[in-house]
Amino acid sequence: MKRPIHPLHHVLVLLQLGFLVALVCSHTWLARAWPWCVLEGLGVLLGLWALIAMRWRQLRIHPEVSAHAELRTTGPYRWIRHPMYASLLLVSTSLALDALSFWTTVFWLCLVVILVIKLRREEALLRLAFPDYAAYARRTARLVPGVW
Repeated sequence: MKRPIHPLHHVLVLLQLGFLVALVCSHTWLARAWPWCVLEGLGVLLGLWALIAMRWRQLRIHPEVSAHAELRTTGPYRWIRHPMYASLLLVSTSLALDALSFWTTVFWLCLVVILVIKLRREEALLRLAFPDYAAYARRTARLVPGVW
């Protein structure tokens, strides 16, 4: 039986998408300055690697854990617990820095806050779903290896 999605999780996903769209609409899809292009490219590559490692069947935009979920610890998940969030942050950071303004900074900061709330809720659910998650969390970073 399919588990219902918590209403707050719908709100978090809508806010995440809204701030991302606002950031992209305040700029372009691609960074112009080469350092930010490199950062954006790294974010896209990390996201693709995470998608391949996760497999489409397990992909979710809500923090809920599906009934058929498996704990992934290979690919980028070997070092980062949330590589798709890290990918999104790399891409959005490159766009925000490339078109630095008050509004791009606000949109980016809001996106960061939403993603942190979302990943903390997701981690709480993963701890309940997988007994090995606590050990996995101790040996991997949330978003940035060696930092957090």
